[in-house]
Amino acid sequence: MPKLKNSLVVLIGLIVVVSTLALLTPRSIVGQKAAAQPSTIPPPLNVNVVNTPLPVTGTISVGNLGDSPLPVRDVDNPTRQPVHFGIQYTVPAGKRLVIEYISAKFRTPPTCGFLQAKLLDDLFNESELHSFYPTFVGTVSTGRVYGLSQETKIYVEENKSLGFETVSENCNVISSQFAVSGHLVDIP
Repeated sequence: MPKLKNSLVVLIGLIVVVSTLALLTPRSIVGQKAAAQPSTIPPPLNVNVVNTPLPVTGTISVGNLGDSPLPVRDVDNPTRQPVHFGIQYTVPAGKRLVIEYISAKFRTPPTCGFLQAKLLDDLFNESELHSFYPTFVGTVSTGRVYGLSQETKIYVEENKSLGFETVSENCNVISSQFAVSGHLVDIP
């Protein structure tokens, strides 16, 4: 009887070991196959919104995978058309001029006491828009040199003819040179 008892214990132990292996082996293979597959991002969903405007509250995050960047345009500033001119300019119809930078150079006799450059927004009526005061730069054999170099933001409406006028005291300006840079925008 001890032989039978020993054989029965061995048989039960063998059944337990085989059953355990049988139960664990399929799970580990399935797990290995799942781990071997690369993770994929689900395709985007086609969403149709029918009741607009859609009320939105809270924070909304917009993502982009980088494969197709989101195009961006400046909707606050219509198409800009660069402008560069010297002594005078007439703003075309349907446009607004935005002056961003003004520079000038003046040469005067040695006794010049005061110098001013006026930007006129109506040349024919001499309507003053802004005044600029050049800075003394140095002396040359024929007199004094003044310079003006200034960032600005001046808006001039359509059909205005603008230009510069030089005002001086106790002297005549021998020469002057102006340069204006900016851009035109379409009037909505």
